Amino acid sequence: MRIDSVEIINYRQYRNVSFEFVKGKVYDLHIINGKNGMGKTNFLNSITWCLYNEEPHLGKKNSGKPRINTTVLKEAIEAGIEKVPIIVKITISDNGETLIFERKQDYSTVGEGFEYKSNFSVTYMEKGGETKIFSDSETPNNFVNMYMPRNIKEYFFFDGEQLEKYFINEQGSKIKDAIHVISQVQLLSSMRERLQNVIGDLQNEAGKKNKDLD
Repeated sequence: MRIDSVEIINYRQYRNVSFEFVKGKVYDLHIINGKNGMGKTNFLNSITWCLYNEEPHLGKKNSGKPRINTTVLKEAIEAGIEKVPIIVKITISDNGETLIFERKQDYSTVGEGFEYKSNFSVTYMEKGGETKIFSDSETPNNFVNMYMPRNIKEYFFFDGEQLEKYFINEQGSKIKDAIHVISQVQLLSSMRERLQNVIGDLQNEAGKKNKDLD
């Protein structure tokens, strides 16, 4: 699984931008470089907001500010536009299949302004070309948890400036749990336990039959 592109519309300092992560012939590493305050952290926040409806890296400076781009908001108020959309789209690919995750939220410019409830959807394009769009409350989140589980999201999307916290002692068990989830070790452990129970039941049954024969 890899992220192919991220499109951001009216989200915080991003008005209308698209990041394309083209796969290289040799290396597949992309680095976003910029000065402080240029939007690196909010780029990360746009991804987590789209996938999980969370912005864990805002910080005190931005936590109280509206999510809508302030310039767009000002222009909408001056033009008498009552609602402005905030949209983030993330396109990922996996073995020939493509998924587009999209979160959209309208912002009302009336009065002091307020945010409507966001809508989350996923467009799933199969290898054969068939396209399905899911916008119900469960399916898009199921797709997210299939590729980037919510309970270990901090190991997929984290702020590099806070990297040291991932190596302190109290994080050790969380990292271990994250590795188990990604590698599905817990599934193998569960299967082993069930097989042991089945073997135990068969052995008990065989023992009872032997006693009856005696």
